[in-house]
Amino acid sequence: MGVLVRDRSEDLDGVLWLSQPRPGNGRGNAVLRPIRRQCRGLDIKTGKILWRWYTLPGPSEFGSDTWPAGTDHAVRGGATIWNTPALDPQLGLVYFATGNCGPNYDGSMREGDNLFCASIVAVKAKTGEYAWHFQQVHHDIWDYDAASPVVLFDTVINGQPRQGIAEAGRAGWVYILDRTNGKPLIGIQERPVPQEPRQKTSKTQPYPIGDATVPQSAEPLEGYEKAGCIPRCFGKSRW
Repeated sequence: MGVLVRDRSEDLDGVLWLSQPRPGNGRGNAVLRPIRRQCRGLDIKTGKILWRWYTLPGPSEFGSDTWPAGTDHAVRGGATIWNTPALDPQLGLVYFATGNCGPNYDGSMREGDNLFCASIVAVKAKTGEYAWHFQQVHHDIWDYDAASPVVLFDTVINGQPRQGIAEAGRAGWVYILDRTNGKPLIGIQERPVPQEPRQKTSKTQPYPIGDATVPQSAEPLEGYEKAGCIPRCFGKSRW
């Protein structure tokens, strides 16, 4: 099987995984030609497409209920796979992180959580069948795409061996999950957040338990009552 994203590859069992490059204007997912992003499995010898998995759900597909009903907003672009996927050959799963939705900073026309934007996703390596996902930012309007590559690791928690996956998100946290099922390894809380009705913002967002990887608020300046804090455009982990 081979894993290929742009120019990177690994071998395993005669299948090639290909993520679709982003046509656009160089400004994140603000694409000039909206398309549905996808991960494809190809026969490594013939180039035949064995399966496709779209990062944006079509009508009636799983995740389509997180987009406005009766519209085509879900297939207008976004959820790019920016980095090389990771492979667990024992579990038979391919893992990747996805970019933000388009348009980047305007969520007024795309009410809902907008799967599978800003998410960690696992699919079955040989068939492309969906396995699990974890969305880091619901209804992203800050360009908080999951732009860093996922990292697989094994650890021990409470005396038990665990299989983990982690991704350094642009909100300043590392999201640490069980790679067998996508559940948090050390806890992630859904917390209420301030609302902007015009942008159809999500009522809650995931907050990993523990410290952020970088400061998420600026130091207050003398003479000013407030300091800037996240969310802000571009985020913290822009690798």
